[in-house]
Amino acid sequence: MDSRLCLATFFILGYSWCCTARDLPAGNLIVSQTEDDNVSALQMNNNLEEGRQDHRPTVEEVDVNEKLCTLCEEYTARAVKYMANNKTQTEIIELLHKSCLKMRFYKQECTILVDLYAPLFFVEINKMGPEEFCEEFGFCGLGITSHVLSGKIELQFMPPTSY
Repeated sequence: MDSRLCLATFFILGYSWCCTARDLPAGNLIVSQTEDDNVSALQMNNNLEEGRQDHRPTVEEVDVNEKLCTLCEEYTARAVKYMANNKTQTEIIELLHKSCLKMRFYKQECTILVDLYAPLFFVEINKMGPEEFCEEFGFCGLGITSHVLSGKIELQFMPPTSY
């Protein structure tokens, strides 16, 4: 379980290094246009709360499962390739050792844990393929549908189909 948690942490950390907040995928949410293109979503919601009758978008379901799975596999492959480099592994271990030196009471224990588990972590990363990782952590096989209901976006998450 510890290796899975470490792998997930490094995956998220690697993903954040690779892109900025503007580059993150926003999903494939479809929003219907009203007759008056100048009306914002906020104005539509305010009109609905006040009881005015406006054109309401229809319910549309969009399955983003395939795109999420593809993105997961793509970024996992990049992270695995990056982590496979010995120079990268050495830099990570050195950074962890420097972090251990900042711990007052647990310097020795921290260093021992880094020396013991970091190589095992890198072996696990190199053994696991992107497809296996994404299925293991629920990015593939996760049914996500989005709904657009009366001008408000709601997300429904369904559990994975197989375990």
